[in-house]
Amino acid sequence: ASNVSKTDFAATNGSAKIRAMTKDADGNLYLIADSSGEIANFNPKAATDVVLQKIDSAGNVVFSRSLGSASAAQGFSIAVNDNDGTIAIAGAVNGKLDNSVTSTGTGLESFVAAFDENGKDLWQHQQGATGDDSAIDVKFAQDGTLMVLGKTTNAIGSSTALGGTDTYVQALDTSGNEIYTKSLGTSGNDAPVSLQISGTQAYVAWNDDSNNGHLSRLNTSDGSIGGADVLASSIGMGRFSQFAIDNSGNAVFVGEKTTNDAMYDQLKSVKLSNMSVNFTKDFSGAPINSLNLSNGRIDLAFEGVTDENAADKLALQTKLRGISSTDGSDIYTMNVQAEADSKVMIAGIDNQSKSLESMGLPQGEMLFGESQSLTDVTGLHAGDFFYIAANGGSKRKITIDKGETMTTLTTKIASSLSRYANVSTLIKNGSKYLSIMPKDKFKLEISAGDGVLDALKQLGMDAGVAQS
Repeated sequence: ASNVSKTDFAATNGSAKIRAMTKDADGNLYLIADSSGEIANFNPKAATDVVLQKIDSAGNVVFSRSLGSASAAQGFSIAVNDNDGTIAIAGAVNGKLDNSVTSTGTGLESFVAAFDENGKDLWQHQQGATGDDSAIDVKFAQDGTLMVLGKTTNAIGSSTALGGTDTYVQALDTSGNEIYTKSLGTSGNDAPVSLQISGTQAYVAWNDDSNNGHLSRLNTSDGSIGGADVLASSIGMGRFSQFAIDNSGNAVFVGEKTTNDAMYDQLKSVKLSNMSVNFTKDFSGAPINSLNLSNGRIDLAFEGVTDENAADKLALQTKLRGISSTDGSDIYTMNVQAEADSKVMIAGIDNQSKSLESMGLPQGEMLFGESQSLTDVTGLHAGDFFYIAANGGSKRKITIDKGETMTTLTTKIASSLSRYANVSTLIKNGSKYLSIMPKDKFKLEISAGDGVLDALKQLGMDAGVAQS
């Protein structure tokens, strides 16, 4: 038997659901979640925001970050560059990502955001088509190029529309600039499945609207297509639902046994070089929700079933199963409980059997360091603001600058209100808070900034009146 680490968490005044999870070479986990409530002092500016969290191998929260999106956003994929620790997340936003980005299209738009190893902002890339599009997978190539997989209803970036819904592959440089964008698909409605990198090649699994699975290959440096697609039917499968590659040149596909089967319960291991089948595992009507391939093992999470004898009759009992990536022989099988509306994700970790996260996001106390940029440890962006008025006078606009720290913000407010208030930072339970106290016989009114540019919520402050 193997051990399972499972933790359930919740956002304050809202909900949070993990969307994707990955690991780095040191065994740290990286999670992204869509949150409609407060997580570790991060409050969404819109209906939902994307929260990033790093957790060490002992289960401790290393840092939490929010995207700070000005519009409702969802994250779908996360990747870590083991060479320099850069973290990339990809997803979709319904409008402007932040107050400095101009929407390039209409409807739902793809975004990619990058952070350094400590969770500090590096860049954000938003590029939309005229129509709906979203980025669903992201991986780092060996030269540091960021490869993005998505879907779009029109041309996006430098790509050409093929008709219907297209699969697109986009390459971004280390500053988030587009290198190229390529369209894959037919004239019908096609759907991306997964993007994997092997050496200088990017492999893309996708399905057409005739329920056929495809595997396309591109050169990561220039996006040139490497020959004709491999069809799922050539290895005895219908549509693909999962796809992974190991370091030995083997690929694992999860999908239908036949076209229109609508049951993703078969697994095949193949050699990428010639697509010859290593082995096949048929799980006979047990759909596979998630797949991880690493360290000579394939970890699978199956669609859960309810148990009438359980205390919570609506909860899903989800089966985890590990098999050898060499011959498909069983290594372990176990049941774990996951919430009824959750999707199970797996990330295998060296020296640990596996980690399961099913719902929510771990809570961790956020510490404001005196010299930490507030835009790196909160959902603030440069240009966010709030107002302070003294004794009924005109409003004084307090704007967050690029690189603003708790120290510089305190100094800025103190300079503006030196006659009317004492401004300082207080420490409570290990966290630093901004304190604004009116002097004797003075009254202060603090009011929010306009719409998504409001800085008060991200600073943990409330609008209102204070009087000595």
